[in-house]
Amino acid sequence: MKKYIGLILIYLIAFMQIVSAQIIDTSKIKIESVLSDSSNTNPPLVIIAKSYQDSIVLRWAPGNSVLWKYSNKYGYVLTRYTIDNNRIADSSSIKKLTPTPIKPWSLNEWKSRSSRNDSLAAISAQILYGKQFQANVKKGLNLDGILQQKADEDNRYSYALIISDIHPFAANGLALRWVDKDIQKGSVYLYTIYSLAPQNIIHSDTAAVIVRTKDIQPVPLMPKINVEEKDRAVRFYWNSGLTRRNFTAFFLERSDDMGKTFYRRSQIPFLQKGIGKNVFQEDVMSIQDSLPRNYKKYIYRIIGITAFGERSKPSENLVVMGRDKTPPSRPMNVKAVNIFNNHVKISWDKKVKESDFKGYFIGRSQDIKGPYIPLFINPLNKNLHSFIDTTAVLHGTNFYIVAAIDTAGNTAAAPPAYVIMNDSIPPAKPTGLTGKIDSNGIVTLKWNMGKEEDLLGYIVYFANSESHVFTPITKGFLVDSTFIDTVTLNTLTNKIYYRIAAFDQNRNPSPY
Repeated sequence: MKKYIGLILIYLIAFMQIVSAQIIDTSKIKIESVLSDSSNTNPPLVIIAKSYQDSIVLRWAPGNSVLWKYSNKYGYVLTRYTIDNNRIADSSSIKKLTPTPIKPWSLNEWKSRSSRNDSLAAISAQILYGKQFQANVKKGLNLDGILQQKADEDNRYSYALIISDIHPFAANGLALRWVDKDIQKGSVYLYTIYSLAPQNIIHSDTAAVIVRTKDIQPVPLMPKINVEEKDRAVRFYWNSGLTRRNFTAFFLERSDDMGKTFYRRSQIPFLQKGIGKNVFQEDVMSIQDSLPRNYKKYIYRIIGITAFGERSKPSENLVVMGRDKTPPSRPMNVKAVNIFNNHVKISWDKKVKESDFKGYFIGRSQDIKGPYIPLFINPLNKNLHSFIDTTAVLHGTNFYIVAAIDTAGNTAAAPPAYVIMNDSIPPAKPTGLTGKIDSNGIVTLKWNMGKEEDLLGYIVYFANSESHVFTPITKGFLVDSTFIDTVTLNTLTNKIYYRIAAFDQNRNPSPY
């Protein structure tokens, strides 16, 4: 049921925003004796009007399904006042436009007035007199009797408002529209409407609108529309603020023969988006449609619908083409093994071979987060399931990704695979080792820094005799070519011995 309430609110927001563009500020007109308060109604009864060459069309909408239901039963009273040059509505100018309250047509009237091919008229009669109108209530929805009845009433009400916008004939029959043809050019009229629904059941005050017969406005044009092409689908979008004050709904039309003929994609139009509660939310009106197939051109256009049932001129033709954006299934079970030196074998599985599947790309990086550099320009044959990289970084980290690619360029990559390099070659023996000691027992050792790419660092060892076991003196690996030690000079031995060894990243030690 929340779905239909939301639909109703969107409609009323759009409807009332159109009102704001039509009503003249009545506070500056001396008509207080004619009107009661028409601005603090809950639920509101909203009326708008538009002047044409030979008539004035009036449209109104009750604020909820309860007011709509009882107004259908008891009717509306529509009154017109003529406003003079002093902006005063003279009581002598009062004219009731109908001798009896305005009510929806009877079922027999719908049958006699409607054509057999008018499906919207048939739906309108069903809205009013059908036993149930559950077209959009989900099957199996477990509602008790009261909730079920409320959902049914809300559903009828929302469809009545929508159809009244797009079909003036149906709006007349639903008692939501009136055409005043007895007008004089140059006159200014005040129209008021109120519901005869019992006030003890539902309270609703008088609604009013002022119309200048000389103000004849053309139907607005649609704004520029943006297009987003998708996989067998297309999305149209624009700033809804550009259309909210003019249109309440839109028809989407498509041509499959490059503009020769257009047809509507839905009998029920797309409703104008209402104002969201989130002020930071992007104010975008969006319409999406499915396409029969990709890579075929279709032409669309969008037509705005005013609350008076007017159609705008179609928007500019929008040429679209669906594009394959569905990637193939990704490879599985990716493994990387260092077979010798810097040669790494990458293997994978791919059980599903899509009809547009083209092949594989392999990328390598020294960081799991990338970037991954492709190992070749053109994709591997789709029947291959392994590849040997002969350029792996021997003394570094190697991560690999395998990606499947289709003919449209869509890719899907497997998670990265890491390879452990089998490095058993130690660094070269350090060279250029020198040492000196000063009178305070400060020992300074220096040597030449190794040039290996995978050099991890050095460990310094010492002993009091060449024949003794040498003990590490550094904590961890020394990433430097200088080491300073402190020894005591008061000792029975007059010499101290040092050795150093280099280690690579696989902890392979060099000779001392």
